[in-house]
Amino acid sequence: MAIPGKSVASTAHVNMMTDTIIANVPAEGLRAIMRSLLASHPEVTGAFERETRSYIQESAAAALNAKDPMIDLKSLRETQNIIRCMVGSGLSFQSLPLLSKLAVQGMECKLDSGRVDESENFLASVDGDIVQTMTAVQKSLFVITGVRKLSDDENLLLETLYLSLVNCQKVSRDMKQEYPYIRGLDATSNVFGVAQPIDTTLDSTSLNEEASKVPLPVEIKETFQLKDRKIPRIFSGLWQMSSPAWGAAPTSKIVNQFSKHVQGGFTAFDMADHYGDAEIIFGRFRSSYPHKDAVFAATKYCVFHPMEVTRQVVFDNVSERCQRLQQDKVDLLQFHWQFYEDKQYIKALQYLAEDERVSMIGLCNFDTKHLGEVLDSGITIHTNQIQV
Repeated sequence: MAIPGKSVASTAHVNMMTDTIIANVPAEGLRAIMRSLLASHPEVTGAFERETRSYIQESAAAALNAKDPMIDLKSLRETQNIIRCMVGSGLSFQSLPLLSKLAVQGMECKLDSGRVDESENFLASVDGDIVQTMTAVQKSLFVITGVRKLSDDENLLLETLYLSLVNCQKVSRDMKQEYPYIRGLDATSNVFGVAQPIDTTLDSTSLNEEASKVPLPVEIKETFQLKDRKIPRIFSGLWQMSSPAWGAAPTSKIVNQFSKHVQGGFTAFDMADHYGDAEIIFGRFRSSYPHKDAVFAATKYCVFHPMEVTRQVVFDNVSERCQRLQQDKVDLLQFHWQFYEDKQYIKALQYLAEDERVSMIGLCNFDTKHLGEVLDSGITIHTNQIQV
């Protein structure tokens, strides 16, 4: 029983029979139960994350300071799990020293291991972890007026990771092997505010052939008209690139799959500003593809946090979309707004409508009432993507 005026202990004993369940339910079952519990009782999410942070920071400190006599994939995966828990519970900056160590040790393990395929798949997943961590770092910098500057300590943490990735790149080049952290170095350089130290342009030999040697994509039957563009009804969604939990692959394989989709007629891609490095990888693919005009890019401008809408903030977001996509214009920019009670979304959409770099404006998850309000304001909306 809680006593008024007293704080409740952060860790309490559980019923013996309940503890028996926890101790004996298979790990997958326990995960399913936790997901169900958090979904049905979202009010406990904060406590869950706090307890996770408290537990995982001790594990992280031990892993960071451990003297590893022998590096193997099993121990590296354990370290990877710690990092993922840290990022998931809001400790993205705190995870960077351990992430730096993991990246370096992963390279060493690949060089020493005879299991090349297994090592490469693991490094691809680490590459995805770096991207996801950088996405979390960027989100932590959002403030109501835009994006805050990095502190000196944060800069130092990012610099440590950046230099570790650059050193790994040098090792790969010296060994004449494919660099496994192309995506991670891209993402880290972007957040750290520096250019790539060495050109890591994707090996797109097949895409760099003369345009006459690369046939136009086949035209599939199911298409629709969007303004002046004829687009397939099925888009290739890149949301999986937001997290290695959905799978990971070397950058070269990702780009190869992009090419196969396009050549097969599936020329439209859907991504977002928070889908990891989806915009960056797609932009690099499209810039190398001979028939750029045949490819359609839909991305998103998502507002998940309170903000003060200004023309400059909106302009800067569009600039970032163009820079990451390596395009002068965004084919379709879909706008998501989390807080309907804050009517600034009308102003944001008006600024987007005035920006000549936005070819078409779409919405993302707007309900009927608020879609009507947008249309009544005179803004032309071409699409409304709904998650079902």
